[in-house]
Amino acid sequence: MNQHPAQAPNKPQPMLPPKDNHVHVWLMFHDKLPVPQQLSPSTLLSKQEQMRQQRFATPELRYRFQCRREMLRRSLTLYRPDIRESDWIFSQNEYGKPQIHNTQSQNQLYFNLSHTSGLTVLAISKIEECGIDIENTTVRKPNSYLDIADRFFTEPESAQIKHGSAHEQIQRFFDFWTLKEAYIKAVGKGLSLGLDRFQFVIKPDTPIAIEFPAPAIDQANTWAFHQETIGKDMRLAIALRAHPSVPISCEFLQYRV
Repeated sequence: MNQHPAQAPNKPQPMLPPKDNHVHVWLMFHDKLPVPQQLSPSTLLSKQEQMRQQRFATPELRYRFQCRREMLRRSLTLYRPDIRESDWIFSQNEYGKPQIHNTQSQNQLYFNLSHTSGLTVLAISKIEECGIDIENTTVRKPNSYLDIADRFFTEPESAQIKHGSAHEQIQRFFDFWTLKEAYIKAVGKGLSLGLDRFQFVIKPDTPIAIEFPAPAIDQANTWAFHQETIGKDMRLAIALRAHPSVPISCEFLQYRV
């Protein structure tokens, strides 16, 4: 990442929602979270969120889920101070994409969450079709990931991944994987789309482009993408329904409990 993330002030200040192709990316590093002696019920989570929390198998996983939901609620209230952290209402589209209730988003405040080992990221945008993905690229069995590319990616993508050393191949796999995940999450239709129904063109010093083999399921000239590495081994991608001639501008903010 080319810049150090800004840190949220000790006393949170109201923030204006991002404009146009600008995206706020909140980062929550898991090693910075306080370690509770005992997990107490959150006063911010809804009953539905509390029920989801209890489905996780271990206290650590339940705690991480609670932190993610509190992060979302507290961050959103920075943009809408008139809504208390505990009062946010969430729904899902027909494919399960989480979203803010229309009465609260007012068609200008949208979010997307992603998490991996060590890090949770939250994208805030004024554009509804915004998706973010974060992946830890340190993996134990790289060949299994390359098999995924052979089975589910397009032939040009799979062929591009196989160039270079084993390390370069797994890094290139996550270049494509995070972009695909970000696009799927932005569209909000889940894996029903099929990972081979679209492909990415990644070239040095050239904006990332998306292509749709016939029969096309979308328009390539309505999407912009951003990708970079957080730290040493976290690969991040953002997809935004916007004209690709205007690059996505990201502001990174560090969330603190």
